Amino acid sequence: CLTGVSTMEMFTIDNERIGSVPESIGNWGENLVSLSIRNTDIAELPDVFDRLWHVSSLDFSRNAHLSTLPATIGMEKIPYGVGENFSYSAITGLNLQQCAFTGIPAQVQRSGIRYLNMANNRITRVTAEQLSAMSDLETLVLDGNKLSHFPRLTNPNLTMLSLIGTGLTREQVDLSGLPKLNTRYVFFTQEEYDAV
Repeated sequence: CLTGVSTMEMFTIDNERIGSVPESIGNWGENLVSLSIRNTDIAELPDVFDRLWHVSSLDFSRNAHLSTLPATIGMEKIPYGVGENFSYSAITGLNLQQCAFTGIPAQVQRSGIRYLNMANNRITRVTAEQLSAMSDLETLVLDGNKLSHFPRLTNPNLTMLSLIGTGLTREQVDLSGLPKLNTRYVFFTQEEYDAV
């Protein structure tokens, strides 16, 4: 039972066969900064992220049934307290590898996201609009998704891009619009990654 917990800073559930996450995690807003729920049977998350004001890191990897995110993960301006007080979302990093997403969720297509790992999902298409909406993105991992095309990227802050096992080659990806990306940190094969 998690209802009495209110002072936790980091919370992790790993390798448990739970099927749902209690809405009571939304009561941890004052202290929680990192939330990890990995390798479970959950198919959805509670829509309480507007109450988790300080959470910056979310790890929902290896949840094979998870294919959507709640709307509040995408909120950039979060109301808190009374009156018209607002806090800007602290979520900057998401690990969604080995889930069941078929595309980049609309909730993460916004500024503020710096790290996104969606390796080994069911993504077949990524658009320039989706990626350019994440203007602060520094690291993008799409390994293992079968992509037939990749748009020209213009993300000014991207410093690492991994497309291992996507079926794409270096010649198929236009990296000319990425001023901070060192080609040393663009990976198309595991050997390239291991060499760094």
